[in-house]
Amino acid sequence: MKEALQVNIAGSLFHIERDAYLRLRNYLNSMERYFARSSEGKEIMADIEGRINELSQSMIGANRLNIITLTMVQSIIDTLGRPEEIASVNSEKPNKMKSKRMYRDAENRLIGGVCSGLSAYFRIDKNIVRLVFLLSILVFGTGTLLYLLLWLIVPEARSTTEKLEMRGEPVNISSIEQTIKAEFERVKENMGF
Repeated sequence: MKEALQVNIAGSLFHIERDAYLRLRNYLNSMERYFARSSEGKEIMADIEGRINELSQSMIGANRLNIITLTMVQSIIDTLGRPEEIASVNSEKPNKMKSKRMYRDAENRLIGGVCSGLSAYFRIDKNIVRLVFLLSILVFGTGTLLYLLLWLIVPEARSTTEKLEMRGEPVNISSIEQTIKAEFERVKENMGF
């Protein structure tokens, strides 16, 4: 019989085996030490915890277990990567990529982010997608209905994980760090710093 604990990971309550908890706590502590140097560290850690939450929920749901095991924690760590892998420029560890998902891109939107979301998903210029929608509105008259339908059905990419999935990029520590740093730089530019 193994001892189990309750933990709160990014707002969700989980049951976790004691050895799995110790491994996960050590991992998060090493990540905190690594990102403590950067001004975006707290935001990066929040996104890492959010990603751990998502992975834990999917593993629990897929295995029909009610508890996080050491094997699951190791799989999460392998998916996200370790601090030493981020620090090493020569690290060529293959990244596990979550399948690409369709989201609305609110950061690059003109109206609802449907066109910019489609352009990120299909990796084409957003102006081409906007032009296609404009032509379908003017020529066929169906573009408006299609746009509104997609606006209602397709969720908006809010978290860093969702933004990475929208672009089909791997969801690991390195990509989360790069995305958050880019967002901080964009905010600095907009504020004139």
